Amino acid sequence: RAYRNSKSLHITGVESSTLTVDIPLPSGGEVFWLDDRTLAHAVPEDKVIALYAISFEVESNILPDPPVRLGKFPTDSVTNFRYAAKSGVLVFSEFVHADGDLKKVKENDDAWENRGHTAFVYDDTFERHWDTWAGPKVASLFSVKLAKGADGKWALGTDFVNLLKGTGLVRSSRLVWSACVQ
Repeated sequence: RAYRNSKSLHITGVESSTLTVDIPLPSGGEVFWLDDRTLAHAVPEDKVIALYAISFEVESNILPDPPVRLGKFPTDSVTNFRYAAKSGVLVFSEFVHADGDLKKVKENDDAWENRGHTAFVYDDTFERHWDTWAGPKVASLFSVKLAKGADGKWALGTDFVNLLKGTGLVRSSRLVWSACVQ
């Protein structure tokens, strides 16, 4: 007996006269609002996370256009998206190495895997977290521009700024998270 996990998003207006929009999400991912008629869908794709815009009209119960690819993130595990519409900034988290460079995560992962030894020395208090050995990466917050241009099209920037670089902080509290988004 095979079990299937079907992922989709259901959107409906609060008025009883509006219809429901059903958006299938076959690859899963994370969804967040860009504006009152546009969703962003971050989905794993070819070892990166791609970001798509999904525009819709609830009243007509149709998706007017297929999702539009806005850009991609250089890794496949960015998460915890928060969009600040007024400033046009998207904040998210990712695990990075000591250099804090999001674009070098894959290169640093390869160097770590090919370092030639597997012994660990732990200087911190716990060695394991959720049954995973602690490694060289720490969680950090990043920001990138995400805004609608004069032509009405959404665009994701390519300059990923590490908001915690050089501070000695890791993304472990909601206070840091909230302060960066506001």
